[in-house]
Amino acid sequence: MFRKSPSRHNFLYLFAGLALFMTVLPVIAEFSQVANTLVTELSLTLVLLVGVWSLEGNRWIFRAGLALVIITVVLSFSYYFRPHVGIVHAVRVLSVVFLLLSAVITFRSVFLAGEVDLNRLAGAASLYLIIALIWALLYSLLYAVAPLSMSGLPAHPSQWDYLYFSLTTLTTLGYGDVLPVSAAARTLAGVEVVLGQFYLTILVAALVGMHVANRGAGRR
Repeated sequence: MFRKSPSRHNFLYLFAGLALFMTVLPVIAEFSQVANTLVTELSLTLVLLVGVWSLEGNRWIFRAGLALVIITVVLSFSYYFRPHVGIVHAVRVLSVVFLLLSAVITFRSVFLAGEVDLNRLAGAASLYLIIALIWALLYSLLYAVAPLSMSGLPAHPSQWDYLYFSLTTLTTLGYGDVLPVSAAARTLAGVEVVLGQFYLTILVAALVGMHVANRGAGRR
């Protein structure tokens, strides 16, 4: 059994940061290519920092997450002094590792026994958005290695293009303007679709079950 999560508002801040990152910042980044690059890197770093704060309930995991973010920030700044595609890939890989760590901790907190409060619901929503962000980074890494693995992307796709494709795949919306072509891309997309549907099904069942159990316990 997992221990009971402390009563805090960490996931509310995490959800707010993720929501801003995915909605407001892509619009701002449209002004110029320089703004696009700067806004993407700085905003992703900010989201990672908020994510670190949400992990502070576990000392060792918090330290590991903080170390990953520090390395990511150092690499991001070093890119502007000595640009190299390898640095970009390293930042994306480290971001994926950190987001996977955040996803595990958020999952544990969301599905703990206890009251279904606003912070828990924000954690559940945050985890759904983290999944989309992880897959967006995976798509970008795959495209960097095999550009022919996806069709319909711009000549020089940004992280927002990958995030758009990830969100439409996760929600099974599938406009069809961007398509996975290679076996690897189709596998990634298929796993994301299944994971997204399983998550929503399990989440709703678990939260409803906890809510009913809490109501039953309150009447005793």
